[in-house]
Amino acid sequence: MNKFLTFSLMIFLLGCVNSTQKETYKTIWSEHVKNETKRTWQAYQQYAWGYDVLLPISKGAKNWYNEPLYISPIDGYSTFKVMGLEKEAKRIETYVTDSVSFDKDIFVKIFEVNIRVLCGLLAMYQYTENPKVLEQAKDFADRMLPAFESGTGIPHYWVNLKTGEVKGDTVNVAEAGSYTFEMGILSYYTQDPIYYQKAKQATRAVFERRSKIGLVGETINIETGEWINTNSHICAGIDSYYEYMYKTWLLFEDTEVKEMWDKSIMAINNYLPEIKDSLLWYGRVDMYSGNKTSSVITLYDAFFPAILAIAGDIDRAEQLQHSWEWLWNKYGL
Repeated sequence: MNKFLTFSLMIFLLGCVNSTQKETYKTIWSEHVKNETKRTWQAYQQYAWGYDVLLPISKGAKNWYNEPLYISPIDGYSTFKVMGLEKEAKRIETYVTDSVSFDKDIFVKIFEVNIRVLCGLLAMYQYTENPKVLEQAKDFADRMLPAFESGTGIPHYWVNLKTGEVKGDTVNVAEAGSYTFEMGILSYYTQDPIYYQKAKQATRAVFERRSKIGLVGETINIETGEWINTNSHICAGIDSYYEYMYKTWLLFEDTEVKEMWDKSIMAINNYLPEIKDSLLWYGRVDMYSGNKTSSVITLYDAFFPAILAIAGDIDRAEQLQHSWEWLWNKYGL
């Protein structure tokens, strides 16, 4: 008994040492990442303030479009808050409320500005509860809304922030149906359902055009609803359509969206998985026949184990994550 107690104590103490070492390691690297973020932010302020992005080699700057949307500071705001960099965050908040205007005669890619600008503004409001920030978020979303006036309700590829003019009739499914987070949260804060309604309408429009076996293609005409590319997969071009679907159910408890997810994941698991050398992968198939078109995978597919796990499919999540771990170990990436 004494030997057992001694051994148990040794294991306990060893565990304590390892835990301390792990915490020390985490602290060191957390500070390293934090310091690098501050250094990069200082460079942005010095060389690129007022522009969308810093060019680190030339110490220059550029915008995504003809005029700036202040993408780096708005998109980066929540990172500063998480890191406790309050001074940096406050400067961005003040800049957004006092100096930023989105009344710009430029065409912007709606998918990108939704996940960067609108999302960044909403995160800023969630942290600050500054009504001026919410006004900016609402103003920006109102400038996005004309894009959703299409034959199907799926947004156009481009929208002019000043005039509301739209263009681009072909989009991929990720660009078509990944708006319910941001626009749903805006509806929650403003108590105006129009934003969530428009976003959900776009997701539903894609879902209703799935094939008889339950799969969607990659690209679609937003006016006619005709499928341009019938390749079905979980990779870039479709990925966030599925991601937003399940997480929207978690966030808003919308049972209609949950039903979309249930039918979608059933079709995915029926047709996309393949086993190669005892490893599970999700490939690409034709949306109508379910026949394999490719076994190529990309880094964009690597999100899927997490969605499976969140949705409760732990067995598949573990198998798929094991495949990615194998790939990491084999190639170092």
